[in-house]
Amino acid sequence: MYKELIFNMIQKYGRLCMLVPPNSNKNVKVNAIINPLLYKNKMYLNNAYLADGYCDKGYYLYIGDPKINLNDYPIGTLLRCSNSEYTVMRTEQYYIGNTAVYTWAILQLRGGFEYA
Repeated sequence: MYKELIFNMIQKYGRLCMLVPPNSNKNVKVNAIINPLLYKNKMYLNNAYLADGYCDKGYYLYIGDPKINLNDYPIGTLLRCSNSEYTVMRTEQYYIGNTAVYTWAILQLRGGFEYA
């Protein structure tokens, strides 16, 4: 039930992106919801204090289809969406019971990228 609901939301509201593994020509199209990562609960990233609600515009949250497990891709995999390119920093799947309902990841925006 939840898996289908979340999948439909990702398909309806997500952006079409391309996963680009390093040293491979097997790019994969994915739909994903990508938003700026807002810090809360006095999170520390790289040992630096961040105030609640802080957004540094360098990190983004990815929510995508659980059938595309980003853990299956090597370190350095890129995600290209519209005019932006991101590096996948960390990823996991969110489960309800034994069912993966979505994949989440922390992305870091790569500077100076222009989509060709």
